[in-house]
Amino acid sequence: AVVSTQSTGTPVSRGFDSFFGYLNGAIDYYNKTIPANYAPQEVGLDGEPIGDLIQGYDFRFETADGKGGVEETVLHTEEYSMDLYKEQLQHIVEDHDEENGPLFLYFPVQTPHFPIEV
Repeated sequence: AVVSTQSTGTPVSRGFDSFFGYLNGAIDYYNKTIPANYAPQEVGLDGEPIGDLIQGYDFRFETADGKGGVEETVLHTEEYSMDLYKEQLQHIVEDHDEENGPLFLYFPVQTPHFPIEV
């Protein structure tokens, strides 16, 4: 299952030209799912969970020109996610046309975060 089919909160909908990664707080480095023991679930004032536990596949590619999309481009692969990010970063830098202005690239690194798999 895909975590979300609504794209109102994605980086692309907030002004970035493209997005490659996951929207949740953590994913498995290899199967790109939200780990079962990671529960970013809202908690009410009484300390009880609100709603359902978020679980599912969460890895996607999306561009501002309409290519991709949350459902169409979920990238099912068992490849190590940091290798996928490296390849994508190389493409972005190589394809950047300096005539269009400077390149702003935001890359929050996944490796120092949960889950500890590598």
